[in-house]
Amino acid sequence: MIAHYHCVNAIAISVLENRDALIAERMTALPDLRWATIPYRRPGTPLALEIDRVAGDRPDVLILYNHGIIVCGETVDDVRARIDRVTSALSMPKRPGTQADVAALNQLAADSEFHAAEDAESHKTALDEASLAFATGGSLYPDHVIFLGTEIGILADGETVAGFAAAREPAGKAMPKLLLAPGKGVLLANELTSGGRVMARCLAEVVSRIPAGQTPVYLDGAQEYELTHWEAEQYRQALDRKASLKA
Repeated sequence: MIAHYHCVNAIAISVLENRDALIAERMTALPDLRWATIPYRRPGTPLALEIDRVAGDRPDVLILYNHGIIVCGETVDDVRARIDRVTSALSMPKRPGTQADVAALNQLAADSEFHAAEDAESHKTALDEASLAFATGGSLYPDHVIFLGTEIGILADGETVAGFAAAREPAGKAMPKLLLAPGKGVLLANELTSGGRVMARCLAEVVSRIPAGQTPVYLDGAQEYELTHWEAEQYRQALDRKASLKA
């Protein structure tokens, strides 16, 4: 049996510059499991080829940098137990956050195509300086690029969404799907799909687990491009939009 999942703890540790040493240290808690790390590759054939290079060693766990985890086992129960153990070993504590100012967010979003995120935990991205910096420094993992795009907007103090959009209009810049109001919370585009809203929560869970002062390794421009122009992901986005229309 094989399970692949996008663990926010694993993503948070696997985007760190010193991830090799950190993961090796954490995995000593699971001496009975064979494990390997996989450098970031675009999902699909490039990632499969990279995994094939270590398959001969029959690892029980693969930690995919900037992506997630693969866990193998003989039975479903075996895999389930290993998922719990690996997730625990790679656990990254969240920074405590404050509450979003939904009233202020509603004022900023007035007369725009944005709204305050309905999920309270999604606001964590904008509620401390470290999380905000990590989120806006670049793209950390593939699903962020696919569902939220490669840009996150930041509202200046007192700036409304309408003002932010007007400032971009002369240059013909499209609006990001996610806007951060520092210290107040997160605004999402009304057009954002259900998958996109889940990814807004995922981003908050990941960046709030990256320790302040650490240096993340982001996807580069070429890696972002191959994701946004990959036919398989374009098809997946189309399915997500269709599902959101039915919801």
